[in-house]
Amino acid sequence: MLNIKCKIPEAWDAFDDLYWTVYQFDWFEKNGRLWAKKFFSDLNNPLINEMLKDAHLINPNDSRDSKFTEKYSKRFEQELYLPDEYIERVQRAELSLLAIEKCWYKVEELNKNWYFKICNEYFVIPHLYRAWSSYYFCDNGTGCVYLCNSEKRPEYLPHQTAVILHEILHLGIEELIVQKFNLCQEEKERLVDNLCMYVTDDNQDFKYAYKWSDCTTSPHQETTRDYAYMDALMGIQPETNLVKAVEKFVANRASN
Repeated sequence: MLNIKCKIPEAWDAFDDLYWTVYQFDWFEKNGRLWAKKFFSDLNNPLINEMLKDAHLINPNDSRDSKFTEKYSKRFEQELYLPDEYIERVQRAELSLLAIEKCWYKVEELNKNWYFKICNEYFVIPHLYRAWSSYYFCDNGTGCVYLCNSEKRPEYLPHQTAVILHEILHLGIEELIVQKFNLCQEEKERLVDNLCMYVTDDNQDFKYAYKWSDCTTSPHQETTRDYAYMDALMGIQPETNLVKAVEKFVANRASN
């Protein structure tokens, strides 16, 4: 049974999310995610612009022990944290959950067949100052899905249900497959895209949402990498044993 809730972030959680967003900004630029720069440029917020310039103050090991936090956490709470602005975003996210519940039986089959990780509970948390959606393991077996500001990235808005599922599926294979076999960013994104299509194949709520993630294109295809090998890998039917299929793929890749 899917145990999932949407919630408004507390002031510290909202700051902490922006903290790591600023920290990751250079990585996204270096890896061709140029929309991250455009996102912050469109926000045109003086305090965030100042934060980006001070990214060198960030402690990559602990957001609570950082010169960046000392300088900006209170200012963020006073100037940028607006709890009421999250209410509509939470309500919109809650509307997405029913469609995910309809196809959850397929996720449970993956768990039964090859131990796809299902978290004890999931929290979906929208953020105002996040340029990309992502996933994170929290305490006590909880999985967190962080949603980007879809008003600033309107291409996300029609696909929010699919985006939430996409991040949940990331959580399910992160330790079991991605970390174990050291998949690169493009490989894990393509694998999750295809896994999403398997899970949602007979669910009409996702038919429109996954036009942007079919077997010939990918929202992550910002490099010239050929995805054919990953699509062929998914052809083995993921309900059988995706872990063994990836293991074989990685072994073949290493021998070539």
